[in-house]
Amino acid sequence: MPAYMVKAFEFMSEQFGRYPWPEYSIAQGGDGGMEYPMLTLITGKRKLGSLVGVSVHESVHSWFYGVLASDEGHFPWMDEGFTEYAGSKVMPHLFGGTADPHASAYEGYRVLMAMPDHEPMSVHADHFETNRAYGITAYSKGEMFLQQLGYVIGDTTMRQGLLRYFNACRFKHPMPVDLERSMEKVSGLELDWYFDEWINTTRATDYAVDTLFTAGDSTQVRIRRLGGMLMPVDMKLTNTGGDSTVVSIPLSLMRGAKPAGSEHFPFTSASPWSGGTHLHVARARYLDESRTVQRRTSGGYGSLQRQKREHGTSARVQGKAETELGSRARRWSPRYLL
Repeated sequence: MPAYMVKAFEFMSEQFGRYPWPEYSIAQGGDGGMEYPMLTLITGKRKLGSLVGVSVHESVHSWFYGVLASDEGHFPWMDEGFTEYAGSKVMPHLFGGTADPHASAYEGYRVLMAMPDHEPMSVHADHFETNRAYGITAYSKGEMFLQQLGYVIGDTTMRQGLLRYFNACRFKHPMPVDLERSMEKVSGLELDWYFDEWINTTRATDYAVDTLFTAGDSTQVRIRRLGGMLMPVDMKLTNTGGDSTVVSIPLSLMRGAKPAGSEHFPFTSASPWSGGTHLHVARARYLDESRTVQRRTSGGYGSLQRQKREHGTSARVQGKAETELGSRARRWSPRYLL
């Protein structure tokens, strides 16, 4: 296991900020896993993957609570959630694999959204109605908070923001506004709307491709917001020739669009939208013989196969609201299929 942990510390220092202490110890003891500065206690009699997984999570707390000493009472998600996010990056670096490393966080959030005791992230850790709601909020929703932020400003930009946050706030007591400022500095975008909605509300991100409208040599894609959460939208458009393009549609509240080169794939930015219930994306000529429209999700793209094409009328696509297309319809949220 030591070789895995050395590799994990090297990855964390490169991606999230330099580990500042000269050593780190992992000792058998405790009732699961517990972090301390330069020390982790873990129970034994585990398989290798479990030993490494617990050790990675507890050691990553050296960054999120050790160096960045956030208020765990008021903002436990800045500790546990960010540790979960970083640990989800470390594990595939150690063991490989192509599965979405953050999928479990979204699954937890799906459970949370269905719970009657779902409360905002702004609730004090000691004041949640149930321990279960606290745990999912602090761990899974906290991880999703960063993953969704990467969707808004781009993964590359978000990683730059996390490094800036680490360097600016190391050995201090950062608040959510400190993270917000770091992300706004690197992205050039306004993000107060994002922090406000994610921290202070329990609104859901739920979007769908409603219809395609074709006329002459142009096609419009109609997007519908089903949930209360405002978010930008990324869409992949593919024609019958197999050529694709990704269109990023920012919110007007962002006062700009995600920076060029901020993702691992090329994209073009469309005009911003207000986050209202409907949006039309016009694509002249490119979609004239369109094959698919895809909504970008956590594991890639959710395919929205076009069922028919009629000039002058709307062409239905899979992904409309369940009340309109029945149980086979599917909904898409940023980065994850709900």
